[in-house]
Amino acid sequence: MFIEFDRRIVTCLTERFDVTVASISTTLSDLSSALVRRTSLLEGLGFSGGEIKNEETLTSGNYVALKKVTAYVPEGFSGDLRDYAKVIQKSIECCVVIEREGFEAFSAHMDMLITNVKRLNEYNDNTFGLTNDTLANIDNLNKQVSKFFKHNNHITEVPYGNIVRNNKDFLELVRETNYFSKSINAGDKTGLDPDVVVTLVDKINNDLLKLKKEIEVGKVEDVKPEVINAISRGVLNLAQSAEFYSMTVFRATALVTSVSDTFNNLKKATGGNDLVQ
Repeated sequence: MFIEFDRRIVTCLTERFDVTVASISTTLSDLSSALVRRTSLLEGLGFSGGEIKNEETLTSGNYVALKKVTAYVPEGFSGDLRDYAKVIQKSIECCVVIEREGFEAFSAHMDMLITNVKRLNEYNDNTFGLTNDTLANIDNLNKQVSKFFKHNNHITEVPYGNIVRNNKDFLELVRETNYFSKSINAGDKTGLDPDVVVTLVDKINNDLLKLKKEIEVGKVEDVKPEVINAISRGVLNLAQSAEFYSMTVFRATALVTSVSDTFNNLKKATGGNDLVQ
């Protein structure tokens, strides 16, 4: 049984959908720009080099090893490690602000779009269809989402890898996050469960708590409190960033799926005609 809706309701919904799609397109562009600025900020501070792989080389005042946690400094850096810790912290604070603002805007627009897609799915039995402009906007948004996450995969790999590295669990978190980003580009929808990321972040937090306890009982000595705090914040920020990326990819997957389902439903409702070339 078909339920007749006032044409004005359909028109209003379609117009709102157009505006929402256009708004998300702009937000994706703004968020990409923010991430580029974040990368430039970190690389400008020298975070793109200076990895030390052999622990025996950790002899100068520029490096510090804490059991499984090792902090790396930029190539050519000289001076007090405490000053470098302050540089790390300042850059991290800037990054967190950029990411938080960008994600909040992106999240709000994403929720609006998904809500409207669901409404369209509920109403499509009336075969009212969508305007060509709306279909073009959805198609364009789909392309922008793919382009954004190709760029996002690069962002995930570049800036943080040379700041702080933790143990095996932490490296697994990085691998999982990169896999999330790559899989959406390859069309592979497996392994996108955000619970995996949350579990790994919890492991990192537990590792940090164990490390702090060992410091308190004297198992880790001769390390300044400022350095400990900077490394802890750095590792936690990295975990939060990994969670940010993977959750965003997960939500984008839901977005693309919703748009695809809408295409299929509208195609059926209009007798099987191709809605988008």
